[in-house]
Amino acid sequence: LACPAPRNRRRQGTRSGERRAAPASSVSGVSAAAVAEDDGDKDEGRSPRSLLAAPLRSADRPSGVQAGRRDGVIGKVTRGSGRDWDPNRSMRGCGEVGREDWPGEREPPCRGGVRVGPSMAALAYFEQLKISPDAWQVCAEALAQRTYSDDHIKFFCFQVLEHQVKYKYSELTTVQQQLIRETLISWLQAQMLNPQPEKTFIRNKAAQVFALLFVTEYLTKWPKFFFDILSVVDLNPRGVDLYLRILMAIDSELVDRDVEARRNTLIKDTMREQCIPNLVESWYQILQNYQYTNSEVTCQCLEVVGAYVSWIDLSLIANDRFINMLLGHMSIEVLREEACDCLFEIVNKGMDPVDKMKLVESLCQVLRSAGFFSIDQEEDVDFLARFSKLVNGMGQSLIVSWTKLIKNGDIKNAQEALQAIETKVALMLQLLIHEDDDISSNIIGFCYDYLHILKQLTVLSDQQKANVEAIMLAVMKKLTYDEEYNFENEENGYQSLLSSDDQLFIYETAGVLIVNSEYPAERKQALMRNLLTPLMEKFKILLEKLMLAQDEERQASLADCLNHAVGFASRTSKAFSNKQTVKQCGCSEVYLDCLQTFLPALSCPLQKDILRSGVRTFLHRMIICLEEEVLPFIPSASEHMLKDCEAKDLQEFIPLINQITAKFKIQVSPFLQQIHRQWNERSAENVERVLVTVIQGAVEYPDPIAQKTCFIILSKLVELWGGKDGPVGFADFVYKHIVPACFLAPLKQTFDLADAQTVLALSECAVTLKTIHLKRCVEPGFGVGPECVQYLQQEYLPSLQVAPEIIQ
Repeated sequence: LACPAPRNRRRQGTRSGERRAAPASSVSGVSAAAVAEDDGDKDEGRSPRSLLAAPLRSADRPSGVQAGRRDGVIGKVTRGSGRDWDPNRSMRGCGEVGREDWPGEREPPCRGGVRVGPSMAALAYFEQLKISPDAWQVCAEALAQRTYSDDHIKFFCFQVLEHQVKYKYSELTTVQQQLIRETLISWLQAQMLNPQPEKTFIRNKAAQVFALLFVTEYLTKWPKFFFDILSVVDLNPRGVDLYLRILMAIDSELVDRDVEARRNTLIKDTMREQCIPNLVESWYQILQNYQYTNSEVTCQCLEVVGAYVSWIDLSLIANDRFINMLLGHMSIEVLREEACDCLFEIVNKGMDPVDKMKLVESLCQVLRSAGFFSIDQEEDVDFLARFSKLVNGMGQSLIVSWTKLIKNGDIKNAQEALQAIETKVALMLQLLIHEDDDISSNIIGFCYDYLHILKQLTVLSDQQKANVEAIMLAVMKKLTYDEEYNFENEENGYQSLLSSDDQLFIYETAGVLIVNSEYPAERKQALMRNLLTPLMEKFKILLEKLMLAQDEERQASLADCLNHAVGFASRTSKAFSNKQTVKQCGCSEVYLDCLQTFLPALSCPLQKDILRSGVRTFLHRMIICLEEEVLPFIPSASEHMLKDCEAKDLQEFIPLINQITAKFKIQVSPFLQQIHRQWNERSAENVERVLVTVIQGAVEYPDPIAQKTCFIILSKLVELWGGKDGPVGFADFVYKHIVPACFLAPLKQTFDLADAQTVLALSECAVTLKTIHLKRCVEPGFGVGPECVQYLQQEYLPSLQVAPEIIQ
């Protein structure tokens, strides 16, 4: 109900090829430490060099890193437990290393009956390194000379260098800075000769250090950074792997970070002038050399191209040789997902609308001729999900071009863009109705934007009308339940790839399509009933289950499902602006049925907050859509919502009262009298707390619309309760709170009379005072004398230090 069980759902979470920027910095306690001097500043007689020479024993730290499925291509490694491990999370902001922060799996050792994990051992070890500001030199030497084979020592050495570059680089001498550069190049050279490549987490950490040094020195001391790197790695596959990881880390520093924006812009501008063409050429050579022999390196390179294309000259990539190679990769099973993502980034690149239209059309022509548009013959759903994302990008890019061309008055090219969009609708529909939810959800953006275009057109062609109908039927098909759907275990089915917002959007879209279609009212009514009847039927089933549920977690899950159902029904009504539009479509009856179905949830003693919230929202919508037809339901609904209520419930009920009174005025008087009686039965303390909240809204809240609403509520309450038959104590409340509010609100500095909404708020404030005057002075039963006027003259205004002549 809340989320139809997806067909052929494979997995949750991020796809294997979705790009994630590698973390570019470590804020671990290790790297945050200054380390001990080598030449005399000792801790318990041990120098930094001796500390590295006597690392943690194997019993003190877990070992063995298992590379997991890559996130993107150059991503996090995964521990044997299966969850992502980020080496940069160690001691984040708290000064300790947790067991999960170690690149390994072995259980921490016991000493003297006490479990001593890597957190304590690593912390003690690096606390000793903190003493000397020169210990980074020991780490640099260890890396350059390949002194240690232990992966953890190498990793921590990179962390120490990382901290030095990130936080203390300006304190180093020119010679020391040169030493760090030479250390990294020496380490990179050594990788070309190693019999085995370094572990993934070490390569990622090294790439981060290279990237940090790049952004620090490229503009001043190391303008030949990329040429130096390329001269070392050449086309060695291990070197290429590191080169690509460094590029991704640099992109993360330059693009994915909000800090240092001015510096990053200057670096990118300089790169465009000095080295980007050379980098692009290196990518082409890598793709050409490894496309058939090393799929992992090729995929890494495609990821790099996709990352950089957003901020480099597109003509360097969007040309015959690159595009032809990428299209070739689309036909290679191990490459085509990454190639698809790379093409998506290319079509997403901002550019002139006419040029974008030509680019997309030429790409579509080649893809169509290569058979990629025949998706019914494609069995690989992972690839189809990527392809759906690409088609979505192409469609939305064409729509953006159309919008710009219309705005610029270029009608001829705008018409060509619209025609190009129309030719993609058939493919969009094929992907939208696909049984795999990953595939269909990836095309929703194109679908939504296309409908938005049609709403702007004054006249729709027969084909466009047919497209609207096809989209509506596709959406309704996606909302149906699978035959194997298990309502006995309904909460499991709600963990789908569609978020709650996605589902709300789909129901709203279905409602809009039905209301704006060319169907007669009878057909619209039937379609809306087909859409809402399954919600009502399953709502009844789930409500019965909730009433019988004993487990609190299951109660919460069922209540959440019920709330979703009410929310979906509410969203379908967004297509209606008033009762007239509902009647024109013949949909009044189905929404009245929804009301009768949902209101019993208010009497459920379990999970009251979430159930009342959903039904209350639905009532707000029905007051707009059904107008006076909703009135017969209001007394019963209010009785249930005010039963066993607390101050919070009353406070949330007030906006509904305000909407009803503002909408129906005279017709609602009996209802308000009933509310009066019900509130008299509630705790006076709770009522007063709610009313004080309204007073605060009228005076303190710097929003004129909210203030106006609060004064409307206050004037209605005075009109209802301010007479001789009003609740006990309400007259005192009027003089203690409401009258002062009418004077204090306009005195606030935020009460801007130059603002039209504020003037309306002031008008309602005056109406409130007038109502008090009429109810407390003129109404029979109060004897002789203007009670309100006397209170103002003799008590309130003097308390404000108002001069007597002004008071009179």
